[in-house]
Amino acid sequence: MPAIIDHDQRRLEIAQAVESIVAATGVQAVTIREVGKVAGFSPTVITHYFQNKLELMTFTYVNARLRSTSRVEQQLAAEAGPLQCISQCFPTTEDRQTEWKVWFGFWGMVTENPNLKQEQSRGVEDSLNLFSRVYHAADARGELSGRADINALATRAQYLVDGIACLALQQPEMWTAEKQLATLEAELKLVQ
Repeated sequence: MPAIIDHDQRRLEIAQAVESIVAATGVQAVTIREVGKVAGFSPTVITHYFQNKLELMTFTYVNARLRSTSRVEQQLAAEAGPLQCISQCFPTTEDRQTEWKVWFGFWGMVTENPNLKQEQSRGVEDSLNLFSRVYHAADARGELSGRADINALATRAQYLVDGIACLALQQPEMWTAEKQLATLEAELKLVQ
């Protein structure tokens, strides 16, 4: 009897291999052959699921983005405040640092391939909507001043997260998890 293969799980395993390559040596090192080697599959298996590097990177990028979104969604469901929700997006753990490396790698590919621009734009829009939901929930619980501009707060959260993540990846010894969270907390106190 042939083995039953969970194709969704196989795609995720391949994406994890892509993430580990990007984290270790950068997006330029991602090839079908290298992904197969790291994932423990032949290049033929990889090309069964993904036709090329662009498909590999796009799937990996979306998967990493969904994991981050899921963490924020869990905090929203627990009625956590903006600090707890937004902090889920920061590169405070090794796994989250890898997510950011994947995102930065994907964003760099956008300049080389305009077809990827749509997916990047969707990610920007989705994160802005997610931060808006965080602030709407906080406002509904009475955690914000009555004059809060939700759109402005969501936009500020977006550039704060992107900026701190960028610094944290460039200077990890300076931008520790503690400093990232303390900076976020200080910024949120200024605007809420």
